[in-house]
Amino acid sequence: MRQNCHDNALCESMWARMKEELFYLRDHKPENYTIDELNNLIWRYFMSY
Repeated sequence: MRQNCHDNALCESMWARMKEELFYLRDHKPENYTIDELNNLIWRYFMSY
């Protein structure tokens, strides 16, 4: 099966947008969060859509 370079474009775009909105625009660093806090933050992000 031949793979296309655009196969992951939607998924990569979604993760990039999430990181931009959650961390870069707020000037927060993911390293400062615990695993539980990150799980909760990501879950709330997806449930808000």
